Amino acid sequence: MTESIHATPPEAMPSAFASIELVRPPRVLFGGGLIASVGAWARENGIARTLVVADAFNAARVGLLDLPGAVTVFDRVRPEPDTANLDDLLAVADAAEPQLVVGFGGGSAMDLAKLAAVLPGSGQTLADVAGAERVRAKRAALAQVPTTAGTGSEAGTRALVTGPATASKIAVQSLHISPTRWLPFKILTRPQGLPMIGGQFLMALRDKLKTDRALMVGFGRSAAKSSTFLLANLTAGAKAFLKLYPETAPRGSSEEEAVKAVLVAVSRRIKLYQPPYPGYKMGQINPDEFTIEMALNGMEAKDLSRFYTNDLIADINAFDAEAVKAQAMSYNGWPAGDGAAGG
Repeated sequence: MTESIHATPPEAMPSAFASIELVRPPRVLFGGGLIASVGAWARENGIARTLVVADAFNAARVGLLDLPGAVTVFDRVRPEPDTANLDDLLAVADAAEPQLVVGFGGGSAMDLAKLAAVLPGSGQTLADVAGAERVRAKRAALAQVPTTAGTGSEAGTRALVTGPATASKIAVQSLHISPTRWLPFKILTRPQGLPMIGGQFLMALRDKLKTDRALMVGFGRSAAKSSTFLLANLTAGAKAFLKLYPETAPRGSSEEEAVKAVLVAVSRRIKLYQPPYPGYKMGQINPDEFTIEMALNGMEAKDLSRFYTNDLIADINAFDAEAVKAQAMSYNGWPAGDGAAGG
């Protein structure tokens, strides 16, 4: 059982894709033996008070940073930190009044460090800054020392914290949480004949497809119906999401402002959920994609049935797609009288 996201042909790409802006820290060091350069930089810039944000393991080796002056260590970063974890950190940051905040660890430590560099003393709360570019200013310098590969948080302008009510992510996007400069560039045209390869799949144990077929079909159908709804009216989908999770809306925002914030995140991606092959149904896999991807990686497989199945696709798509589209076009979102979104 699968659902795939496919590349969009260049002629179908919206004009918004003509150019983007790339944000990066002004100084990036990569290589062995560089960890003590954080301390050297701090001395060069007269830093006397530093807050290091880390888990217990990395907190035990803060000395490697060779930081000058008073060093406060917050050593209680949890995986996928929630708002309670952030509150504990902000209490420590308020007391330490750091001139420099160092994120030392994986993405969790670095995301919390970003918020510790902007929230203490600002008069703003997490609810105030959730969303895009709502942080007023940076309150302390920020250095990131990643100890894992792949998170990318050290170079990004976004921090994620888990909300307690829905266990969903609260995102803060701001240039102030990463020292940056802007580099405009254009996306290159996709070469002709470049194959489309699925990038996202619904996965299940093979035995479950037999013993819990109805459950698997129901799960797949929910994805197919929601994709159909979104493709018909993305704004309605944003309103439905905010109705279910109103706490994700920027605090004090109007319905229009909250919907706009959601659309920024999903509008460029949703077109990729449309089946790209004539006659294909939602979620149906083209086995040629597996063959092509394997060939690109110097691999070969004679029995592709080990990797995917389309056996559930007919049942998954056994719903009235036109009725779902009609529902999307008539959906109004917030109940009347609810007023401003957020909380």
